[in-house]
Amino acid sequence: MKLKGLAILLQLILAAWPVLGAAADAKEPIAPEKKTAVKSSAFALKPKSRIIGVTLAIFPGILIHGTGHHYARKHGTALALHLVEAGAVSLIAVGAIGGYKDLKDIKDNLPTDISLLTKYEAMILGGAILFFSGWFYDIFGTPKAVASYNSGLNESNAGVSGYSPGTAQRAFCLATEYSLAGLDSREVAR
Repeated sequence: MKLKGLAILLQLILAAWPVLGAAADAKEPIAPEKKTAVKSSAFALKPKSRIIGVTLAIFPGILIHGTGHHYARKHGTALALHLVEAGAVSLIAVGAIGGYKDLKDIKDNLPTDISLLTKYEAMILGGAILFFSGWFYDIFGTPKAVASYNSGLNESNAGVSGYSPGTAQRAFCLATEYSLAGLDSREVAR
């Protein structure tokens, strides 16, 4: 019964993956009159690198799936990849624990027939396939996500890709010339 519940949960996660990821990544467009361009300030975002995104998806991504999509600011897809990884790891863990218990129970009475896969081996194999498919999706999907993020910066030119800084931040930027790169702050005397 526990295996059926786990299988149903895994199917729900896989069915909701595209829907949850797309819904969380969708951004409402901001009207052109509400966009505020913030030039050379702490609020202006720079384009992201595809190479860095893929590198993050490869190394930390094998431990935490979705790292490349987090870098590209596709947090919905990254969350879906986290859920897929959690489901895969739980499948592998349940299969390994169940297989170990079965092995302990039959260590003196080994069966003579050989089946293709036991249910625990199938869980481990399914979890491994799910684990690596989520990781590969992160690796191969990150360049597209980074390109989408960069095109959003180019289209909106609104500082933070459609984010409009608050009144206090805009007043601060207008009152001072503030540069994080040069770490200087000079009041405009005009």
